[in-house]
Amino acid sequence: MKRFFINKLFIVISTLTALLGLVFLGWILWTLFVKGFEALSLTVFTTDLVNGGLRNLLWGQFVLSVLATVLAVPIGLLAGIYLQEYGNHSRYAEFIRELSDVMMSAPSIVVGTFVYAILVVPVGHTNGWAGIVALAILMLPIVVRTTDDMLSLIPRELR
Repeated sequence: MKRFFINKLFIVISTLTALLGLVFLGWILWTLFVKGFEALSLTVFTTDLVNGGLRNLLWGQFVLSVLATVLAVPIGLLAGIYLQEYGNHSRYAEFIRELSDVMMSAPSIVVGTFVYAILVVPVGHTNGWAGIVALAILMLPIVVRTTDDMLSLIPRELR
């Protein structure tokens, strides 16, 4: 009987705690949407940061993404094609596949810190190229493995 009572007590406490958490979450989301939609307008996207806009930030992110893609995709495609067509079972190809898998699992903060140490610290200030290189390093193993895997689905006779 005591065990049944303690079990019911903890179920009630757990339910009340979960409901309290959901109330706070709902309150935060409601405040975010109400205040956010009040401030949302076309001028937010068309003015610069000094005037409370996001134009330069959005444009910078677009340029960074495009340049990182231009850097990573050709290298990744060439590496994936090499792995499938020329180095199918060589030790070098297996090393590249393993390296690609390890790089895919690397946290972005580790890649960012590495690029910061290599490209930002020697220069003495931040720059866009560091972001481009960091994003390209994060993209590269995905492109390599995707190209390698997709080409492996095509029969040898059709290549």
